[in-house]
Amino acid sequence: MIEIIPFMLFLLAIPDEGPGEIELSRYPALFETEAECREYGERVVHARVTMEHENATFFQVFCEPVPQGEEYENLFEKLDEKRKRSSEAQDQ
Repeated sequence: MIEIIPFMLFLLAIPDEGPGEIELSRYPALFETEAECREYGERVVHARVTMEHENATFFQVFCEPVPQGEEYENLFEKLDEKRKRSSEAQDQ
């Protein structure tokens, strides 16, 4: 069995006008490889600069692997523990 860990594309936009306008967005798609993700991210940035004339904005492309099932399980266990402690505290 082949295990595929897909990648998520994030774009960070930092305009020259000021740090209060920083925008971090996740592109609503998954990619099979990090290279494919980065290539697509660069095309998205190029299109935004060309179409929106955002040449005064610095863009950074990030490709991060989708969290694995174990990470979700750990999170849900922590949430369950937190709820249990909260419930016990309310009962006292």
